Amino acid sequence: MSSSSDLLIASDQRARSLSRGSFSSSRNSSRNNSPRESLDVPFSAPLSQPLLLTEERERQETKDGRTLTDEQTFAFSLGHAQNDLSSSLWFTYLLIYLETLRYLPPSSSGICMLSGQIFDAISTPIAGLVSDSGLGVKWRTWNLCPRTYQHLIALIYMSTRLLINIINVYITFYLLEHLQSPSVTLALVPLTMYVSSFILTSFSKRITKKFGKTITYIIGGGITGLGCVGCFFLKESGFEDIGMYIIAIFFGVGNSLVMVTGVGKVNDLVGDNVSTSAFVYGCMSFTDKLSSGVVVLYIQNVRDTKCDDEEGDEDECGRFVKDVMTWVPIVSVGVACAVIVALGDKQKQKEKKQING
Repeated sequence: MSSSSDLLIASDQRARSLSRGSFSSSRNSSRNNSPRESLDVPFSAPLSQPLLLTEERERQETKDGRTLTDEQTFAFSLGHAQNDLSSSLWFTYLLIYLETLRYLPPSSSGICMLSGQIFDAISTPIAGLVSDSGLGVKWRTWNLCPRTYQHLIALIYMSTRLLINIINVYITFYLLEHLQSPSVTLALVPLTMYVSSFILTSFSKRITKKFGKTITYIIGGGITGLGCVGCFFLKESGFEDIGMYIIAIFFGVGNSLVMVTGVGKVNDLVGDNVSTSAFVYGCMSFTDKLSSGVVVLYIQNVRDTKCDDEEGDEDECGRFVKDVMTWVPIVSVGVACAVIVALGDKQKQKEKKQING
């Protein structure tokens, strides 16, 4: 579960804004001690509307160039790493632990994961509300953003998280039930994925800057899709031993690109409204937690029939897991790519219209 991951990103944005704000306030006070000028807004603005003053001040303060210190950046990164570690363990090993060591049927283990996802989905927006300040500013700010745009960004984020979560959850079942690999691969293959993702993350900023978010997402989605296709044909190829690690690298690289770009699209939605960013990330996280839990529960119910020890066919069970590893991520990334391309074209048309007057 990664409920705190998005809130950490939001907190990072808000901390940057606060550091800028303190710099702006000190600069204004050194110019003039007058309370009128320190607000950076006309004094004629009605004091009965403090939300407008707060929003205007925040908007102007975020233009200054202050950033987080190295110590603050390290602290946020450390918290984010701890969160992602627990999230990776949850998705990668929970179901296989419940089924192989606690002897729960797939449907029951799916209910266990869904229950955790539901509570995670509910708690994340609540944590965002608590983390943010100024509920009135929050609703006033986000009501200005078109609902359709918000929903499309949420769809991109949800689809991105879904494809990553499905790969993380069923990579172990794919190894055991389809490839029938030795148990050591349950540790080495996910490790290969995460190391590849970590290495690629170091270059993701340069890649995004060079190609833009839309192209970067399509590249990442294409790499992940190639990994899914590899899963479909791997057993018949006869290169299971080395091939699975190559596929793991594809998953690590592709998932890193789509995740960074997907979060970047949410960042674009947040913009300078960092005082409400935790709530926005919480709402986005709500969609991904709930969708992942529901999809996993459905897959587990089907596995309950396909992989039944008494009636199920072992080959049929393996083929089903192979299909899950192939088609669910491909459909998810396909939906996200279609939406992100549509949004990109819409944005270009809007900019062209503004240029033409």
